[in-house]
Amino acid sequence: MTIGNAFFGSGVVGIISLVGLFALWFVNTIGILVMIEGTSAMLHSLRLHWVESMSKYYIGGGTPFLPFSFRRSEDE
Repeated sequence: MTIGNAFFGSGVVGIISLVGLFALWFVNTIGILVMIEGTSAMLHSLRLHWVESMSKYYIGGGTPFLPFSFRRSEDE
Protein backbone atom coordinates (compact mmCIF):
# COMPACT_ATOMS: atom_id res chain seq x y z
CA MET A 1 0.00 0.00 0.00
CA THR A 2 2.87 2.39 0.62
CA ILE A 3 4.78 1.95 -2.62
CA GLY A 4 1.78 0.95 -4.76
CA ASN A 5 1.36 4.56 -5.96
CA ALA A 6 4.84 4.48 -7.50
CA PHE A 7 3.82 1.73 -9.94
CA PHE A 8 1.45 4.04 -11.81
CA GLY A 9 4.17 6.49 -12.86
CA SER A 10 6.02 6.06 -16.12
CA GLY A 11 9.44 7.03 -17.32
CA VAL A 12 12.01 8.74 -15.15
CA VAL A 13 9.42 10.10 -12.70
CA GLY A 14 8.06 6.59 -12.08
CA ILE A 15 11.53 5.17 -11.47
CA ILE A 16 12.51 8.00 -9.12
CA SER A 17 9.26 7.72 -7.16
CA LEU A 18 9.61 3.93 -6.96
CA VAL A 19 13.18 4.16 -5.63
CA GLY A 20 12.27 6.97 -3.23
CA LEU A 21 9.22 5.21 -1.83
CA PHE A 22 11.12 1.94 -1.54
CA ALA A 23 13.83 3.74 0.45
CA LEU A 24 11.17 5.29 2.69
CA TRP A 25 9.52 1.90 3.22
CA PHE A 26 12.89 0.24 3.94
CA VAL A 27 13.97 2.87 6.48
CA ASN A 28 10.61 2.69 8.27
CA THR A 29 10.78 -1.11 8.38
CA ILE A 30 14.30 -1.09 9.83
CA GLY A 31 13.27 1.60 12.32
CA ILE A 32 10.35 -0.48 13.55
CA LEU A 33 12.57 -3.56 13.88
CA VAL A 34 15.17 -1.60 15.86
CA MET A 35 12.48 -0.24 18.22
CA ILE A 36 11.04 -3.73 18.79
CA GLU A 37 14.50 -5.18 19.43
CA GLY A 38 15.35 -2.32 21.79
CA THR A 39 12.13 -2.88 23.71
CA SER A 40 12.91 -6.59 23.97
CA ALA A 41 16.41 -5.92 25.29
CA MET A 42 15.09 -3.36 27.77
CA LEU A 43 12.45 -5.77 29.11
CA HIS A 44 15.00 -8.56 29.44
CA SER A 45 17.35 -6.27 31.35
CA LEU A 46 14.50 -5.11 33.58
CA ARG A 47 13.54 -8.72 34.30
CA LEU A 48 17.12 -9.60 35.23
CA HIS A 49 17.35 -6.62 37.58
CA TRP A 50 14.06 -7.67 39.19
CA VAL A 51 15.24 -11.26 39.72
CA GLU A 52 18.59 -10.15 41.14
CA SER A 53 17.03 -7.61 43.50
CA MET A 54 14.42 -10.06 44.79
CA SER A 55 17.13 -12.54 45.77
CA LYS A 56 18.26 -10.07 48.45
CA TYR A 57 14.92 -10.32 50.26
CA TYR A 58 14.31 -14.08 49.96
CA ILE A 59 14.03 -15.98 53.22
CA GLY A 60 14.07 -19.73 52.68
CA GLY A 61 11.92 -20.78 55.61
CA GLY A 62 9.82 -23.41 53.85
CA THR A 63 10.08 -27.15 53.37
CA PRO A 64 12.84 -28.53 51.16
CA PHE A 65 11.88 -29.53 47.63
CA LEU A 66 11.59 -33.27 47.11
CA PRO A 67 11.10 -34.24 43.47
CA PHE A 68 8.44 -36.82 42.71
CA SER A 69 9.66 -40.39 42.52
CA PHE A 70 7.75 -43.62 41.99
CA ARG A 71 10.37 -45.51 44.01
CA ARG A 72 9.73 -43.45 47.11
CA SER A 73 5.93 -43.91 46.88
CA GLU A 74 6.35 -47.69 46.48
CA ASP A 75 8.55 -47.87 49.59
CA GLU A 76 5.90 -46.31 51.83
